[in-house]
Amino acid sequence: MAERNKGFLSEYVAERANLLDLILVTIFIAFGIDLTANSFVGTSISYVNLSFGLGICFLAIVYLIIRILVKRIKIKVIEGFFIYDKKANSIIYIPRYELSEYLVHYFISAFSENPALKVIWDREKPLKKDLWFENKPQSSQLVVEAIEYFILDNLCTHLTDYYAEEKFKSETLDTITREQIPNSMLNNRFLELFSRPMENRHAFVKETLENENADNIYLSDGKHGELYSRFELSLPQNSKLVRINNNTFEIRTQKLNLTINTLFEGYSHVLPFGFDKYYLGINTLSERFDVLKFCVNIKIQFKLGILFAAKGKEYYQWIDSFLDEIDTKISGDRFFKLIEWDSALTTIECIKRLLPITEISKEKKEN
Repeated sequence: MAERNKGFLSEYVAERANLLDLILVTIFIAFGIDLTANSFVGTSISYVNLSFGLGICFLAIVYLIIRILVKRIKIKVIEGFFIYDKKANSIIYIPRYELSEYLVHYFISAFSENPALKVIWDREKPLKKDLWFENKPQSSQLVVEAIEYFILDNLCTHLTDYYAEEKFKSETLDTITREQIPNSMLNNRFLELFSRPMENRHAFVKETLENENADNIYLSDGKHGELYSRFELSLPQNSKLVRINNNTFEIRTQKLNLTINTLFEGYSHVLPFGFDKYYLGINTLSERFDVLKFCVNIKIQFKLGILFAAKGKEYYQWIDSFLDEIDTKISGDRFFKLIEWDSALTTIECIKRLLPITEISKEKKEN
């Protein structure tokens, strides 16, 4: 696994400890104050020194503010991929690539319970850009919604685990449930379906009636692949989950805003040499398969309060660990590093060269 990078929040807060900036700003302000004070020496006021001194102090403060404002917005772009089997009209399962594994699971679960989604998927199935004639097919929007749901589900799990520590008091947190999120968030058909109460779903209603502890069930699989996953998003008090557009949502808190945009335009992606053949046992260069890429654009906008807050920053430090986690699960580059594909390919090539020698030696012994 790639070495974890320094977190955005840690990097941002560390700006106040930038010694060089502090020294320079302090020197200029001290110089400005000195000029201002000297302008009052004697019986008359030196308006030149006064103006110059106040100007230096003002510019030093403006410089410091600009430095802070420029650094308060961070952008992270995560590029992932999936392989589409045109003949089977399905997404290929890629072992150990978590995003791919869950995409396959989501589509099987959704199609099992909601045949209408399967009809949409089958009817408007061109996922590749050069097959889009006018508008994007609805099947491509299903891909966006599945990826977005994967991110949301991981965010819920991550925050639940993060705030489970004893140092976080329950009264300082809000838990946003399905009933409390905006209706626009339920435009994501995977979120709407998988978080729907169990008693309202044929696949789970029997389990609900027979189980006295049904209210404590957070995750369940139906007999035919159906999926139930309770939606609970824990956040600091007065936080909100809002929908920006069909492929963008935002977490708004008192100290920062987290905006996540999922972009799938049907463009092709190039796999490392030999990955399709040796790891998956397929040939993506054939007409049957398309390797397609997508991007997850994440914007973090820190508010000034988090920089100058004496306490409470620990309620927002989940941002660093979550970004690292979701990058590990989605990024194609990190996936190939995780499975050490370069090393694996080298081993495969060595074995291929040794096999003919082994066969020749075997034939000589038999003769």
